[in-house]
Amino acid sequence: MNKEDLRLTENLVIVQKGKNSKRRLVPINDTISNELQIFLSSEETKQKAVFLNSKGTRMQTGTLNKQLKKIIKRTDFGKAFTQAELTKIGMHTLRHSIATHLLENGMALEQVQLFLGHSHIESTEIYTHINQNQLNELLSE
Repeated sequence: MNKEDLRLTENLVIVQKGKNSKRRLVPINDTISNELQIFLSSEETKQKAVFLNSKGTRMQTGTLNKQLKKIIKRTDFGKAFTQAELTKIGMHTLRHSIATHLLENGMALEQVQLFLGHSHIESTEIYTHINQNQLNELLSE
């Protein structure tokens, strides 16, 4: 992600090459927008990239996943995970979590499809099956 991909006044992040190299618009809330503004104003680098590694170059997916796991481990939620479970968590997990959250909170399947950039509704329907399986598990307890 490059700095020019942040549209903070519009609360949007443009992902130029998301999954399957598709361009995506990701809405963010005011809090995230403000945090990004503070973060960017504190950056003294002239790099185009938003996230840099310790060498001052663009952070790769593996490093982002490691950072995500470190953040999760520091939360009460993350302390419940075993090391094996944590290895399964990555940036793509966030995508799945957001889609499930949107569906659970009443967003129409077609809107989630657009948000995720799926070409086929069947790809998005996977999230409804996950949702239904979770519901079935809860009901059987």
